[in-house]
Amino acid sequence: MGKKIHQNSIIGQEGVNLVERLVLKMGFLWYATPGMEAGIDGVIESRDRITGAVYNKIIQVQSKATEKRFAGETAEKFHYTCDENDLRYWLEGNTPVILVVSRPHTDEAYWVSIKSYFKNPEKRASRKVVFDKKRDRFDEHSAKALMDLTTLRENWQSLQTKFDNLDPYYRLVPSGRGRLSIQAKNPGGVPSPPFEFSFCMTIPNTNEGREMGERYRRHVTSGTELVIPHTYLRDVRMPDFMAQFVDLAGTNQGQIVIGRRPKNDVVEVNVEIECDDGEQAALTNIKLDLVQHGTEEATLNNERQQALWQVDFVWNMKKASAQLDFQSRDGKFNAKQQLEWLLFQRAFSKGGILRMVNAQTGIVAMEQRFPPGSLEPTDDETIDIFEKVLFIQGKTRVPLSVPDEINYEELEEIFNTEQFLRTGRNTLKAKGDWEIHAHPAMARRLLEIYGNSMPARLDWHFGGAVVDLFGAELEIGDADMYCEHTYLNEEDHRALKKFIAGPDPEGAVPVSIKFVENSPVHATYPRWLSKP
Repeated sequence: MGKKIHQNSIIGQEGVNLVERLVLKMGFLWYATPGMEAGIDGVIESRDRITGAVYNKIIQVQSKATEKRFAGETAEKFHYTCDENDLRYWLEGNTPVILVVSRPHTDEAYWVSIKSYFKNPEKRASRKVVFDKKRDRFDEHSAKALMDLTTLRENWQSLQTKFDNLDPYYRLVPSGRGRLSIQAKNPGGVPSPPFEFSFCMTIPNTNEGREMGERYRRHVTSGTELVIPHTYLRDVRMPDFMAQFVDLAGTNQGQIVIGRRPKNDVVEVNVEIECDDGEQAALTNIKLDLVQHGTEEATLNNERQQALWQVDFVWNMKKASAQLDFQSRDGKFNAKQQLEWLLFQRAFSKGGILRMVNAQTGIVAMEQRFPPGSLEPTDDETIDIFEKVLFIQGKTRVPLSVPDEINYEELEEIFNTEQFLRTGRNTLKAKGDWEIHAHPAMARRLLEIYGNSMPARLDWHFGGAVVDLFGAELEIGDADMYCEHTYLNEEDHRALKKFIAGPDPEGAVPVSIKFVENSPVHATYPRWLSKP
């Protein structure tokens, strides 16, 4: 009798042919399994339909075909029960596996991701797949979902690499069914791992599930913090010392947080501006920490640094592009930083070239042109005030911080102090009367000066003069002053005469030195006089 090929084999091959045709329609590649196979009929390799590029991202396929009605079939759904040996074989592999159930003569095909579907323990126990005819249709529109499967596998491998670099002695490795265990990188060379923590994460094909999957993707690619609510957690296993305090199974609020692992003081940089009109400005000595990083993106900022400006730098390795953001912080900062920020604002308002430069090596890490009008310009008068305050700080060596609002008296104090610190001289306006207590010798001297009751010149000396600026005391040393037009009123004349009339006067008498209106007071500060 001649050889026979049963009808079931023909139908099976028709199912494989249908899968191949649909895969090619998606723009992907199909490789049929040659010869004998143990539960995998072929392999899909993803491909970019526009560029034609292939990336060695594969999905294994098991095809099941029939020419009859599907089990439990209705207009909306049907089910398929997997063989236990097949199911175990599919789940144990390290590659995504999809099951395609088809009816070739009607060109119908439906699919599920085996590993995703059977993460649910109840479904695993039943071995039954319930297909939704609308949702699970296998056709050219399935391409994106298939690509997501390969991306998930790639992201898991990237995450595993990321975990491998967390510690010099231990690594986190898969231990089956989505669990992670801590293992020594060099067995025998380090102590046993302190504890093991494992869990399964289930992401359903729902709007919330897809959003959770996107958060996971961002965690892998950019290193953002990942919060996994209890609804996505299965089979959580933790050390006994933790289990007595935490019961995720008995709460509706439990979650696992995979945080960022910042690396401090990665690099010190200056952010420099060169305007088209030649003006230059810079924010200097910015200490950037690597606050989060993933497979595609790294974020650095100076959040820990006590600086007026907050700088955030995001580097996208995949696109080889960078984004630099900066803003001012609230708080009390030194006049030097305040002036740097104002000059930076004025330069940025003009437009030009922005550079981020390594402060130690001078190497330019980023350079880009920016348009004018991005910030409101700082007026020149404000900058002049801050320049004077910084000069005062440098001369007196007393740290100063300019408040958000300055009153007229403070403004006048800034201008006067800057003037005499620069030249050693100053001309002031008298502010009201000068109230003094004259002892006998001074009383006699005042009567000599004002004996004819006419305005006269008065010279006086201050030792250890102090200026109060924004609550900081500035010691400026001796001060010699004079005014050409001062006088005493008749009442103070009589008080002085009466005070010294006695044979042996003691104590002091209060008098008020008055200044002729608009008469200037000339001051000399020996410590600050310019050297010839």
